[in-house]
Amino acid sequence: MSTALQWVAKAATTALSVLVLVLVRTLAGPPYWAELLLTAAVTAAGAWVWSRIDGAEPRATTRH
Repeated sequence: MSTALQWVAKAATTALSVLVLVLVRTLAGPPYWAELLLTAAVTAAGAWVWSRIDGAEPRATTRH
């Protein structure tokens, strides 16, 4: 995956995470502690997706 495509995917993931947080907070209106748990869960999911995007890049190997 090209670097530009990685950044586009990361930006889309971040935008989707923010949208989910805003929509759930607006529509469901959970209590404060639930918002904190939701924020942690969405952040963890976003970090996992970012790591998968970074892991999709083929790594250079050194041959001796």
